[in-house]
Amino acid sequence: MDNSKGAFPATWWDKDSLGETVPRETYPGMSLREYYAGKMMAALITKRETDKEFYPVPLSIDAVRLADALIKGLNDG
Repeated sequence: MDNSKGAFPATWWDKDSLGETVPRETYPGMSLREYYAGKMMAALITKRETDKEFYPVPLSIDAVRLADALIKGLNDG
């Protein structure tokens, strides 16, 4: 499973002593697994919003499993 690419990476920039723009700090972003799981979680909640009982733990497990399946499909394809 490829989690090396991050979603929403960021770099903060500064000027060095010569006035050149240089990276000060970088943030790799959240993993694709985290990003996809969040999207899956939102979709599952929307799908199940009519349920009288809400179980967030099994829902989150399903979201992560779907995210893993999506990443596997992307890597296998």
